[in-house]
Amino acid sequence: MRRSERLPRWVTALFAVGLVTGCTSTVPGTPEPAGLGVLDVGGWDTTPLPVPGNGKTSYGRIVESARLADAVINPIDVIGTLGYATPALVPTPLASVGILADVARPILTEYGMIAGYSMGANDTGGERSTLAAKSRMIRVTVLSFPDAGAATAAAQRIEEADFAAGAGNEPVTIPGHEGAHSHWRPGVPTLGVYTAHGSFLVALYIRLPEPDSTALAAVAASTLDKQLPQLDTFTPTPSGRLADLPLDPDGVLRRMVSMRPGQWTYPSLSRRENYIDEVSVAIGMRLNGGIVFGPGGVDHLMRTEQTDPTAPGELGIDRMAVTGVETLYRFTDASKARWYYQALVDAIARQVTSSTDGDRTVIAGPAGVPDVFCYRIEFHGADPYNRCYLLDGRYMATVIGPDETFTRQRAAAQYALLVNTR
Repeated sequence: MRRSERLPRWVTALFAVGLVTGCTSTVPGTPEPAGLGVLDVGGWDTTPLPVPGNGKTSYGRIVESARLADAVINPIDVIGTLGYATPALVPTPLASVGILADVARPILTEYGMIAGYSMGANDTGGERSTLAAKSRMIRVTVLSFPDAGAATAAAQRIEEADFAAGAGNEPVTIPGHEGAHSHWRPGVPTLGVYTAHGSFLVALYIRLPEPDSTALAAVAASTLDKQLPQLDTFTPTPSGRLADLPLDPDGVLRRMVSMRPGQWTYPSLSRRENYIDEVSVAIGMRLNGGIVFGPGGVDHLMRTEQTDPTAPGELGIDRMAVTGVETLYRFTDASKARWYYQALVDAIARQVTSSTDGDRTVIAGPAGVPDVFCYRIEFHGADPYNRCYLLDGRYMATVIGPDETFTRQRAAAQYALLVNTR
């Protein structure tokens, strides 16, 4: 769990604003299940907010980018030893910075890029070492365009610009994909690939421990062999319909406590919401708000949590809603949810017991919540914060807070909200 436990400073400030300015949206006179009235929920919502309409292309681009996760493979299926997932939404050309070559941005704008999603994985011990140590890495980025002509032209133009940007680059042929544009620099163990498939542009970034163009091309071929057929299972949204995409089609976001009381958490992506300093720009690690991921996005984030990493969907999570650093998981049934919750709690409890650096401490959860586990994290000099996991039926939620009272109130509100939406 450590790779996701560092909390950005801005989150604490955002929570503080919500706590000061908010008020509960519980409708007076609405009956509550027995026991919920005694919970200390502070000023947080305990009944679901009305799901607003979309109405904005900017929101639609983010929603469509999250949908695209279902069309992108997991690099673990190409190289089984990969882990340390770094997925990212790419809803605009600007969001491609740090994921694609810098020269790509104006070309994406020129050809009318609609939305995008990127999934990276490596086999090193953490994100920072991806740039410094010898490692295996695959990043697959899929971008949608208005039509096949735009995707094809964009792929060729980006390759030409990227190739020209580096002295000593040489073209590389990808076996079985001779139409793909690819190059490397001899002596550097990386390979870039751009190819079109229908109205999609697929970009690959491959890294191996040693500079071997034949081996790099073989990994690229295997990746495209899996990725291109996956695109045929996805129906993209035309640019003119982006504003019509529903914000919460499965009713998962409405079950999350919003970032600010009484205010819906709309889709968002902010570069200042990076988990980790400037390295996050290079690996595409971002925070999202007001997003729901389907099975593909869930798999990208959760596969390495499984006992069998070769079996997608083993955990039984079919939807995952994200607001900043908080998450709500929907399982296919309550038994799978309870199994995962208990396994997670047991694992964290063992970490607390065996910790040699004292960075985790179990704290009391909110009174009146039957299935909740809370602990405090002090990690690598970052601001300390608290996290709670709580369970209700087929849903498991994570709640984050800067102090114990805040965290317990928010966790209690999250439990009440889940009960009130059964």
